[in-house]
Amino acid sequence: MYQLSMGLLPVYVQQVAVPVARPVLVIPTQQQQQQQQQQQQQQYQRPIPPPVVPAPPPRQSPSEYRVDVFFKYNRSAIYKSSTSIEAGTSVIIDGDRGYHMGTVASCRLEAVPPHTPAVLRMATREEQNLAHSNSADEEEAISKAQEVLDRHLVDMRIYGAEFQLDRRKLTFYVVKNKEAPMPQFKPVLGELYSIWKCRVWFTV
Repeated sequence: MYQLSMGLLPVYVQQVAVPVARPVLVIPTQQQQQQQQQQQQQQYQRPIPPPVVPAPPPRQSPSEYRVDVFFKYNRSAIYKSSTSIEAGTSVIIDGDRGYHMGTVASCRLEAVPPHTPAVLRMATREEQNLAHSNSADEEEAISKAQEVLDRHLVDMRIYGAEFQLDRRKLTFYVVKNKEAPMPQFKPVLGELYSIWKCRVWFTV
């Protein structure tokens, strides 16, 4: 206690000790530490959204017909057409530097590969007659061409011939000994051209 003088009367002030709070160190248990870690992980872990997969484009219906056309000696090719064509119909298609004729084996509405050639049109009666005339000449061409090959000692046998419809090309179908090398046709091509006045082609 100490004395203060305020005017005429003395004032006595008593000192009172005020307790000061001291920090207390609290050590969490191992279970509490694990719970705190889990809470922190849940706080910082954000859910990853699933990947966005674009929807497939709508499937378009095919607008063209797939036409299977067959030719002589079991040959066939795929063409396209904007209209349906009945099986067995003779059609005109692009040939080698000209045009050719084939017969429709089947026709169905189906997507065709890109760059598929198109059927030009249906064959006329005159074109069908020309194809029959070519067939008759093909039998004679086989025997004549075989004579030329034998004369030039080309060891190959001709089993078929086919004129392109416009007669700009004549294809011979031949067989050869598998062990023998491919023969040279150049010596005989000139003579064959002088006979038929068209391009001559050999197919093994």
